Amino acid sequence: MSQTNQALKAAEQLSPKLRRQLALRLLAGGAVREKIVLLHQLSAEKQERLGVLLEKNNEGELTPAERVHLKRLGAAADQIMLANSKALAKSLRPEVFDRQGRLVKKRLRST
Repeated sequence: MSQTNQALKAAEQLSPKLRRQLALRLLAGGAVREKIVLLHQLSAEKQERLGVLLEKNNEGELTPAERVHLKRLGAAADQIMLANSKALAKSLRPEVFDRQGRLVKKRLRST
C-alpha cells in the first residue's frame, strides 16, 4: 500500500472535526491547489425528521406541534442552503465580494 493510501486510510479514521482541521492545515500549507468549499447540512436525525414531517404534511396529518417543528426545520434547512450558496458564490466569483465578504452589486453587473 502506498504512503498516500495509508495516509488517506488514517485520515478516514479521524473524527469529522479532526478531518476538517487536517484539511485546513493542508490548505494553509499549500499542499492542495484546488478550491475546497466547506458545505453544511442538517444532521442525519434532523433530515430524517424533516422527511417524516413533510410526508405527514402531504397527507394532511400534521398536529399543530408537528407543524411548528416542520417550520423550524424548514427554516434551518433554508439557512443552511443560503449559507452554502454564499460560500459557493464566494469561491466561484470572489471578485464580486468586498473584503468583508459582502456582495457588491455594482461589481456583479459589470462582470
